[in-house]
Amino acid sequence: MNLPAKFKGALAAAAKNIPCVSFLARKLYSGFFNFPKVLQLLVTDDCNFDCVYCYVKDRNTSRMPLEKCLDILFQAKALGVRIVTFSGGEPFLYRGFRELLARAAELGLGIEILTNGSLIDREWMDFLEGLDKKTRLSLVFKFSHDRETYRRHTGSDNFEKLVSCIRDCRKRGLKVFVFLVLTRYEYPHLEETLEEAKALGAWPVLQRYIPAGSGDAVRRLEISAREYGQGLLKFRDFYARNKKIYGDYHYFSAVLRQSVCACYRDMMVVGPRGDILPCPAAPSELSLGNIGTVSLKEAWGLFREGQKEWLKMSPACLKCGINYICGGGCISHKYLAAGRFDSDDPLCFRPGEIAAVEGLSAPCRMHENE
Repeated sequence: MNLPAKFKGALAAAAKNIPCVSFLARKLYSGFFNFPKVLQLLVTDDCNFDCVYCYVKDRNTSRMPLEKCLDILFQAKALGVRIVTFSGGEPFLYRGFRELLARAAELGLGIEILTNGSLIDREWMDFLEGLDKKTRLSLVFKFSHDRETYRRHTGSDNFEKLVSCIRDCRKRGLKVFVFLVLTRYEYPHLEETLEEAKALGAWPVLQRYIPAGSGDAVRRLEISAREYGQGLLKFRDFYARNKKIYGDYHYFSAVLRQSVCACYRDMMVVGPRGDILPCPAAPSELSLGNIGTVSLKEAWGLFREGQKEWLKMSPACLKCGINYICGGGCISHKYLAAGRFDSDDPLCFRPGEIAAVEGLSAPCRMHENE
């Protein structure tokens, strides 16, 4: 559903003047709409990259049958899903991907494709340009500061080709997001990377690094809670400075997106082996069942029940005056770190304190004097 320009402007104005607007927006959504807004469909765990931050560690080239994928799209439409995010692995490796995208467009579903972009050739670009005329299409590319950082993250030397692909997409009028995983490699260059994304005409999105393993690799990638907080504030201020380019509504969306993500709230994930999860980073023990035996509608009922446990906050969070900003933190990160949902977020920070130290604008007026 496309929102009128006046309403988008009102939302942006609210974001500047009402500290708890993101909290209210989430409550209104869950109160009025009993269906997942987004379905993330991981069509395959096969990939031609080896990203150090990837959640998929057991790549056995599982692929969901095309017939089952098509059935899931019909179920998603019937349930009220608005957007389907195709991911993996690398979704462009999936045989039948073109047919899958065409069917999603026919059903009137918005389409988001999370990809490394290495397999998008001219023929695919022509197809995507045509698809964009039929439905709302977004491409989300993995991105980094430069060739070396990109290689460290992905194990690939595809950086120049990626930049060329993004430029071609924008020339054709396709909407492009670039997601930046905030690791030790990326953090020092964040402000430069945001400016590089702007120069390419792309919308940057921040992604926290969630440790999916242990040992030296994890320690090399992790940043501190303070650095994470600084990164979020720099990201928010980037959109504030560039409202003339991205628009008021996208500024509001950036603030809302980076405060609390859709996982465990209004997005379900179906993996290549059929497991239904509340987050792509969620461990298998949080599965809501398998799509081979459980319908999306049934899984959503289990999802709503699961929220009673998932959305619990730690005692410290409950006492915190700004828990409406973060919602208690990243649920998957908390669970993976401590084995329970009511624990503290490993990257918890107080935005007011960080803003005061760094000279950045506070996230809401309530905390300007902290």
